[in-house]
Amino acid sequence: MPEIGATLREARTRARIDISEIESETKIRAKYLRALENEEWALLPGPAYVRSFLRTYAEALDLDAKLLLEEYKLRHERPSDHDLMPIGAPRRRGARAAGGRQRTARRRLPPGVIAVLVVVIALLAALYALGKMGGNNGGGPSGGAAQTDTTTTTPVPQRTTSTTSAAATAQRRARRQQRAAAAAKLVRLQVVPTGPGPVFVCLQAAGGQMRIPGVSLQPGASSGTYRSSKFVLRLGNGNVRLRINGKLRSVGSGSPLAYTITRKAVVARGPVVDSDLREMSARAGIVVTGTEVLTGRVADRNGPWIADRLRELGVDLAHIVIVGDRPSDVRDALRWLAAAGVDLIVTSGGLGPTEDDLTAAVVAEFQGRPMALDEALEGRIWARLEGLRARWPDLDEGAIRRSNRKQAVVPDGATVLEPVGTAPGLVVPPASGSGPSVLVLPGPPRELQPMWRAAVQTPAFQEAVAGATELRQHMLRLFGIPESEIADTLLRARAAGVDLDALEITTCLHRGEIEVVTRYEPAAQEAYDAFAAVVRDRHPRTLFSDDGTSVDEQVAQLLRGDGSRPPSTIATAESCTGGLLAARLTELAGSSDYVLGGLVVYSNAAKTRLAGVDPALIERVGAVSVEVAEALADGATAALDADVGVGITGIAGPGGGTEDKPVGTVCISVALRDAAGADGGGRITRRVLLPGGRFDVRDRSTTVALHLVRRLLEGERD
Repeated sequence: MPEIGATLREARTRARIDISEIESETKIRAKYLRALENEEWALLPGPAYVRSFLRTYAEALDLDAKLLLEEYKLRHERPSDHDLMPIGAPRRRGARAAGGRQRTARRRLPPGVIAVLVVVIALLAALYALGKMGGNNGGGPSGGAAQTDTTTTTPVPQRTTSTTSAAATAQRRARRQQRAAAAAKLVRLQVVPTGPGPVFVCLQAAGGQMRIPGVSLQPGASSGTYRSSKFVLRLGNGNVRLRINGKLRSVGSGSPLAYTITRKAVVARGPVVDSDLREMSARAGIVVTGTEVLTGRVADRNGPWIADRLRELGVDLAHIVIVGDRPSDVRDALRWLAAAGVDLIVTSGGLGPTEDDLTAAVVAEFQGRPMALDEALEGRIWARLEGLRARWPDLDEGAIRRSNRKQAVVPDGATVLEPVGTAPGLVVPPASGSGPSVLVLPGPPRELQPMWRAAVQTPAFQEAVAGATELRQHMLRLFGIPESEIADTLLRARAAGVDLDALEITTCLHRGEIEVVTRYEPAAQEAYDAFAAVVRDRHPRTLFSDDGTSVDEQVAQLLRGDGSRPPSTIATAESCTGGLLAARLTELAGSSDYVLGGLVVYSNAAKTRLAGVDPALIERVGAVSVEVAEALADGATAALDADVGVGITGIAGPGGGTEDKPVGTVCISVALRDAAGADGGGRITRRVLLPGGRFDVRDRSTTVALHLVRRLLEGERD
C-alpha cells in the first residue's frame, strides 16, 4: 500500500480540493492536515488525535478510513505493554538448558519481599473466609457490618466505569450520526469539461457564496470538488459532465444553460440570459518578481498599480503573488495561477541584461514556445544605448552588446512591446491554445506604466480578456471611529435587508482613517446604494468622503476656494513631525497656489526664533502643550503672512514620554489669521494620544492636522 500521507495528498489533489476547504468541513486545523499529509506525526498532539484526525480526513476524501488506520497502527503506532506480552506459549523442555542466558538475566524477588507477599495473601484469605462465614450464618452485628462494607464498596468502581464507558460510546455514536446527517444534506459537485473547446463556468453555493466566479475551463482541467446544500450552476455551453456525489451525468447541449442542484435533484433553469453571463468576468493574476521585493527591501509599487488598471478594464483580479528571482519559484507561481483558472497572468521584473533576469525564458518554457533572437529588436535596443555609450566612452562595448543581446531573445510567436528603457515587454499566448496568456512587463515603474498602454491595445491581450465585464468600485472614507464600528454597521445593514452578498466589501485602517472599498457589478448598484445609505445614516459626522476623495484633496479644494468661498493660503510650524505636514500639503500638483511654506521648529530655541513662541510660555507649560501648539499656529501665519496656520508639537517616541505626557501625545492647533486677537477668525485645537511607533505617530499627526484644517475651513470652531 502507498504511504498514508501520499494517499491523502493524491486524493485531495485529484479532487482539486484546497486544504482550507477540508479545514472548514472537518474543523481540523490546516497545520494538522498538512502534518498528516507529510506524515509528521510529532507535530500532532498524540496517537489518539492522529487516529481521530486520520479517520475524519479520510472520510472527507471518501477514502477507506479503516484501511488507513490499520496501516498507521502497523507502521507508526508503538504497541502497548499489553500487546508486547507473550500469549502463554508453552515452553519447551530444552529451553531451560539452552536458555541459561535468559535464566541468568531474569530478576528474582528478594526473600524479604516474598515473605511480605505471603503474609498479605494469607491475611486476605482469612478475611475472605470470615466474610464467607458471616454470610452463611446470617451474621451478628459485626458480621453483618463486615458483609455490608464488602458488598457495597467493591462493585462501585466497576459500575462507574461501565456507566462512563457507555456514556462515551453513546456520545461517539451521536457525533457520528450528526456528521452522517449533515453529510447526507450536502451535495459534492465537480465540473468536468469534455470539449471540444473551453466552457465558461459560474458556480454559486448556498447563501450566494461564489465558488467559481466565472472562469473558462479547458478540456481535461476539472474544477475542484465543492460541497454545499445547494448550488446554482451557469454554463456557457454543454461541453461538460457533472460529477455529483461521485456519479457522472451529462447536461444539455447547445446554448448557455443554468441549473439548480440539490441532494435530491438537478433542475434545469433554462438558458442563461445575458445578465447571468456577465457574471463570468475574465480573471487575472499578477506575479511580481524580485528578491528585493520579496524580502521587503523594496516596496511593491507595480502590483497595486496593475490591479487598478485591470479593474478599469473590467477584469477581476484573483491573486497577486510575489516571488524571488529563482526560476523555479516563478515557474511555480505561473502554474498555480493557471490551475486557478485565470485568463491572463501579468508579470513584472526579471527582464534586465544580467544572468538572474530570467522571466522571459521561464514564461517561454511555461507557454511551450522556444526562444529566438529578434535581430531587429536587438538593433533597436542598441540604438537606445547610444546615449549611455557616449556618456561613458571607456565602457566595453562588446560586453554591453553581449549582455543586452540577451534582452532581444524572446519567445517565438510572442507580441513584442517596444522598450521604454532597454527591456522589451511581451504578450505570450500558450502555444497549445489552452491556458492563460502571459503579459511580461519590466520591473521599474517608469518603464512598466507607459508600456501598459501599448500592451492593452495588442490583439493578444484583448483576446485574453475578451470575457471582461464592467466592475464598479467605490470608496467611503471615515475619520474618528474604530474599525469595529464598521463591522457593526455591516451587521445592521444585513439585518435591514441589504443584499451584502452581491457586494465585495473590504475595510482598511490607513493613515488613521477607515477606508471602506466596495466592488460590484452593475446589477448590484441598488444593493450598493442601500449599503452607502446605511453608512451615511449611522456615521453622519465621521463620514467625510463618499466619493473616494482624500482629505488632502478636500483641503486643497477648500484652500483654492469657489464661488461661495475666497481662496486661502496656509503655512505650518512643525516640531515632532519635522516638516511632514508641509510635504504632504505639497504632494498634490498645483499646491503652490495655496502653500506658502513651513517652519521646522524642533528645538525650543527654533520655536522662539522662527515662530515667535514666548520662552516663558515654554518654561511654564512645556514644549508639548496645547498653549505652545496655538502659539506655533499663530507664529506660522505671522512669519509667512498666511491665512491659515498649523502648529504641531508632540512626543513621537520611542523615548521622552512621562506619566502625564506619554509617548504618542501630540498637540495640534489650526488657526485663521489673527485668531489670537479680539476679532480673531477662529481656531481648533486638540490634544490627542496616537497609537503605534514613531513612524505611525508622526504620520497620523499629519492626518489629524489635515482634518482639523478641513473642519476649520468648513466653518467649525472650538
